[in-house]
Amino acid sequence: MISKTIRGLTVTALLGCSGPAPLAAQGPLAHDLPGVARPGPAGFPAGLPTSWSTPALPPAAAPPTPQLVEAAQIIARVGDEIIQAGDITASVDALMEENRDRIPAEHWDQQRQVLIQQSLKRAIETKLVFVDALRTIPPEAFPNVEEQVNQQFHKEYVKILMESLKVGSLAELETKLSANGSSIERQRQNFLERSLAAQWVRQNTKDDQPIGHDEMVRHYQEHTKDYEHPARVKWQQLTVYVSGHPDKESAYQKIVTMGNEILIEKADFAEVARRQSEGATAPQGGQRDWTTRGALKSKLLDEALFSLPVGRLSPILEEKDAFHIVRVLQREPAGRTSFRDAQIEIRGKIKNERREAARQAYFERLRKEIRVWTIFDDPVASREAFSSTSAGR
Repeated sequence: MISKTIRGLTVTALLGCSGPAPLAAQGPLAHDLPGVARPGPAGFPAGLPTSWSTPALPPAAAPPTPQLVEAAQIIARVGDEIIQAGDITASVDALMEENRDRIPAEHWDQQRQVLIQQSLKRAIETKLVFVDALRTIPPEAFPNVEEQVNQQFHKEYVKILMESLKVGSLAELETKLSANGSSIERQRQNFLERSLAAQWVRQNTKDDQPIGHDEMVRHYQEHTKDYEHPARVKWQQLTVYVSGHPDKESAYQKIVTMGNEILIEKADFAEVARRQSEGATAPQGGQRDWTTRGALKSKLLDEALFSLPVGRLSPILEEKDAFHIVRVLQREPAGRTSFRDAQIEIRGKIKNERREAARQAYFERLRKEIRVWTIFDDPVASREAFSSTSAGR
């Protein structure tokens, strides 16, 4: 029986295999929304075979605008699937526009093309996985998968799209998306592909092999530097800035008063910090988390923190623009985390390494099996396609 929600659907059940594999829709990501930038590593996958040429656009009744010409242009083929420029350029152009003042005009086209290539790399990876899923899931089963992802899209993702684009109806949403070279239907298809691809990658890269003790010891021995740590302290701080007072003497008198409250009147350090300290940590009672030797910009504070006895109030520490009083709460010398104490971390690292190795092997196999072409295989064509003229800048 097929569940009514996407989280209940099991692809392996549709395929007649054993073992649960929940197909959970990938959560809506901010960088997948039109007008929101997608972060990611630079570069573009090398070694992709060239197998197609870019087809010409059909003649239109009236000359379309430059933005629409670009949005409709096919910029990549993955198997029988295509990627259009509009799937990539909406978020890229929004990011470019947000940073217009920081991008020199002479570098605009170059920067835009770099961002498009980065986004296209991720889109190609999604398409590769989607094509792999399509060729594996029986055709008669796929409509059930699509129906349940569509329910998730219309129930949750459309609402997020509307909130992100600040629209109140589906008609307004379609208009806003169209202005960015997208549409509700394109967003639905992208959501389907991302959702299916996310689960398909997990199914094809899962590792059920147990992590043995010997493997963990070997990992620890090979990465001993990762488990070394410098001396560090937890501490509290009172601060008074000279700039917030009529003169330096006034600032000094305030830090003296705070110190006397703690030292003589036995007031609680955290309470004094919350009431009177001018430092950024005042709301937290002047509390500072673990700080390693040399991590602070102030050499005066660094020296005090690693020389004061634990629990003792420091004298007033004077800098050019501020006065401080600090107290060390806890100090740990430089050392190395023992294997016993590092086992949980080691196990997690080994799992991550296995997962990444499996992921790399999976995508390497897909790139060998599925033909990929991109417009960036032809540098001249890509420059012309994504120049400021064609983008309507």
